[in-house]
Amino acid sequence: MRRTLTVTGLGVAAVGVALTAGQAPAGRSQAQPTFRMGVNFVEVDAVVTDGTGQFLRGLTADDFEVFENGAPQDLSVFSLVDIPVESDDRPLYRAAPVASDVLSNAAGNTGRVYFLLLDDLHVSPQRTVQTRQMALRFVDRYLGANDLAAVIHVGQSGANQGFTISKPLLRRSISQFMGRKLPSRTLNKLADARQQSDAAPPPPDGTDMGDTTFALGPLVDPDAPIRLEYANQMLNTMEDLSRYVSRMQGRRKAFVLFTEGIDYDMEAPLYDSFSGLTAGTEVSSIHGSMRAMLETTMRSNVSIYPVDPRGLGHEMEGIVRIGSLPTNYGYPDGTDPLPRYGLADIVRGLGDELDGSLDSMRTLASETGGFAAINTNSFDRPFQRIVEANSSYYLLGYYPTSATADGSFRRVRVEVKRPGARVSARRGYFAPRTQDEMLRRPESTVAAVREVAASPAESRGLSMRVVPQLLRAPSGMARVHLTLELGPDDLPFREENGIFTNDLLLVWEAVDADGQVRASETRRATMRLRAAAHDRARSAGVNAIAEFDVPAGRYQLRVAALEELGGRSGSVVGDIDVPRFRTATLEMSSLVLSAPSEQFGFAASPGAGALARLLPAPPTARREFTHADRLAVYAEIYDNDARPHTVDLTVRVTADDGREVFAEADERDARELVGVAYSHLVTLPLDQFRPGRYVLTVTARSRLGTEVKRETVFTVR
Repeated sequence: MRRTLTVTGLGVAAVGVALTAGQAPAGRSQAQPTFRMGVNFVEVDAVVTDGTGQFLRGLTADDFEVFENGAPQDLSVFSLVDIPVESDDRPLYRAAPVASDVLSNAAGNTGRVYFLLLDDLHVSPQRTVQTRQMALRFVDRYLGANDLAAVIHVGQSGANQGFTISKPLLRRSISQFMGRKLPSRTLNKLADARQQSDAAPPPPDGTDMGDTTFALGPLVDPDAPIRLEYANQMLNTMEDLSRYVSRMQGRRKAFVLFTEGIDYDMEAPLYDSFSGLTAGTEVSSIHGSMRAMLETTMRSNVSIYPVDPRGLGHEMEGIVRIGSLPTNYGYPDGTDPLPRYGLADIVRGLGDELDGSLDSMRTLASETGGFAAINTNSFDRPFQRIVEANSSYYLLGYYPTSATADGSFRRVRVEVKRPGARVSARRGYFAPRTQDEMLRRPESTVAAVREVAASPAESRGLSMRVVPQLLRAPSGMARVHLTLELGPDDLPFREENGIFTNDLLLVWEAVDADGQVRASETRRATMRLRAAAHDRARSAGVNAIAEFDVPAGRYQLRVAALEELGGRSGSVVGDIDVPRFRTATLEMSSLVLSAPSEQFGFAASPGAGALARLLPAPPTARREFTHADRLAVYAEIYDNDARPHTVDLTVRVTADDGREVFAEADERDARELVGVAYSHLVTLPLDQFRPGRYVLTVTARSRLGTEVKRETVFTVR
């Protein structure tokens, strides 16, 4: 049975756009490999180490030889990927970083890409807490601030967490994990043997036991059909996830798979090299699912790292659960009433289960260029190895000399012309099955930007920053106001009679926790700029704003843009938690920041500029300002408690070292707040702030005991 995979935020679209020329910050840039579309392009990640096991840097394309089915291939892409592990950037006085309210695809945010895959179908319930702790340890100790991760529960899709850099969101998803592995098939057969033995008829009166025999019938594992479904579901999930990340070219993707391995009595063993199977061969249902999964995984450049939470000492775990053995039957001669399903059979059965599960984990790892963390109680070194393998590697890309779309397995061998060098890379890939699949391309620019939007991670061809501001909507739902800024270096213009032109395709989409699209639209923004506006756009970038309404809940927001003149595109992705503005006792909107230096052009959709009219300047996605700016901070407070009370409002700005540099307090009677939104606007005199980083905190506290708080970080230069 195939399972429907739900990963929050799989698409994108747009509602109401306002286009402006504005100021955007200069960010770090990093050259990225450029790939033509088409599945016939092959990516291979090669980890090269010296005799001491250290990563070998300084290699060039001439140092590598790549062979496919023994034939040499010409590299069209070669790149050293060397990703630093960035620590959480937090204010010095804070124990944890302040969550950023800005979504960005800046090059400096690029890190490793992880799927933390929690295989609840193949983890015993008694190891639930242990598995949670292991996954949390990976997030807390080995996930860098620049890394992108998702949490996927194989059998509980409602607990999934889409790609995010937020550790609290990852922890929240991991905390919902519950192991659901079925009982041992060997012990199930023992229970059947015991039941048959207990049901054996007693010998007739006066009959010698030697004249009577009772033989066990076929021993049955009643969970076998469910066991088969669970195994296929786990493999199908990884196949779906691999297809999902296939658009992320130029990046290695790691599946950190917390599992006890496939739990099924194989009719034939999983080979040390699964690639030995020819195209179309299906030894069993599970082998067929395994092949389909590996076909997609290899093509998507995914490495699998199975992590076995059983650790050491679990080999005899099943033995202690045996209890009594069935003995109510014997041989015809009445001697040696040793049961035919005895201790030796049980030990052998439990050993076969263990060997089969470990074999499946080794196969998943070896065929995808990963490794299995098994037979160990210390996972720090395996976790560190996973980070190292996905931090420094050589990215090799080529178009194979054999372009036959026959679905066959192509063996890939990578060699390095350096004495003593060792290479770790995947063993091959499965070719496309049809020629159309090899040449697949978007049919239009709209389709192209939707391809970008469908990518599970941000795309950086067009630099973008987006701030989603959450406010109460008149409709009773929540209004998501998007402020989008595009970097100046990525926007070309064509001059026509003193008018500078280009078109932007903009896409927004909000997807709820069940994978349902709750708001989606695509818009075209036509830029026709005179010289002065063009100069601002070339120096500071372009701004766009949009609005859409959604009910309260948790969403993944995806925003994508494509400029049509040069064909550059980019996207960002992030999670938003929309409060219950109409029913919560006390709530607050997002913080909206604006500065006079932010330029504003024109609105392309009615109503999208309403928030800007409440401020001295349009909302900004910048979080870095100059002394010349007067930073305006806007928030709305919603009080739904009809009892008489007072609400205290405070605005504080704290320097990086904990010094309070600004404070303002106000109070409001509930009669001024109930049923309406109280708009609170404060202006910060940045000319009185020293250069550095600051934490802005706005708090609303009801004297009946309820409190809400919003924070953001900004920098003064």
